[in-house]
Order: sequence, then C-alpha cells, then structure tokens
Amino acid sequence: NRPPKLLYPFLAGPGGALNVWDVKTSTQDPVMRLTGAPAGEILQMKVSENSRYAVVVVDDLEHSVCVWSLTANDTNSGNVTPSAVLKNPVPVRTATISTDGKKVVVGRDDKMIRVWDIEAGTEPVVLSGHTASVLDVAFSEARQEIVSAAEDRGVRIWPLAMAGPRVARRRRPRDDD
Repeated sequence: NRPPKLLYPFLAGPGGALNVWDVKTSTQDPVMRLTGAPAGEILQMKVSENSRYAVVVVDDLEHSVCVWSLTANDTNSGNVTPSAVLKNPVPVRTATISTDGKKVVVGRDDKMIRVWDIEAGTEPVVLSGHTASVLDVAFSEARQEIVSAAEDRGVRIWPLAMAGPRVARRRRPRDDD
C-alpha cells in the first residue's frame, strides 16, 4: 500500500471531498477521495516529502488544519477520512507535516508557530519569535529542524528539540565578492 513518489494532483470534488489522482496513470478516475474536511475555502495543501501524508489548511470558523494518510484507503469506496482535524483560535496561513505523520507544524496570523504531536495527542508546543504573520513552515528532517518564514522578512530555524530559534541572516556581499 505504498503511494508513488510523485506529487498527487488534488481537486475539490462533489460534497467537499478532495479528489486525488496518481499522475503515473492516465485514468480519469481518482485513486482516492479525501473526505471529512470542514466546509470552507482550502487555503493551502501540502504533501509530506515521502508522499504518505497530506495536510490542508481550511478557512472555516475554527481555522482548521486537516491531516490525511495517503496510504490508508477504504478499499470499498476509495474514501479516506482525516486522521486529525486541528482547530485554531486565530487564522492559519500555512501548515506542513513530518514524513512519519506524527508532527504537524502550523504557522498563524498571530506570529506564532504551533507544533502538534498527533500521535501523543498533547497540547501543541508554541514557538514565538516572529514579529509578523508566519507565511510558510517546513521540516528539515535530516537536520531535525523546522524552518519558518514570516511577513517580517525573517527566516527562523527551530531545533525539533524546541530549544529556541536560530535566526538565518543574509550575508552582506563584501567588496571583493
């Protein structure tokens, strides 16, 4: 039950489901349908590096972030329900998921980053340091880090151990460069 290593194209289908196709085949039929997302505009969708998980930011009243396993599939219908729906008190700009599907990182309008441990089901770890809305987040699993970028033009690198951020700075060119 291993998904292909290619990115899946997604398209909203009837009833608010997201249809998923395998780009290696030429079939018109989706290989699965991601169902169970709250009603609202889809602001962002990302797939984990290993193509096993999808995370979707929904613009609804609860600022939801939905997580699906792309390897879990109801063989009778092809429908897959979310493994988690994470609700936030303020608007979410971005989210990403680890390749093992255990951690979801959410960047929000309140300048905060929340790291949810889906497996443990505990309250999220809150990372602060940006001075404006967080626009994008990513995992660097090889380096065990989270990278975030915000409207303040800041890029921060956070150890997964949550010891605090390092600030990435652009090097100024020297006269001899």
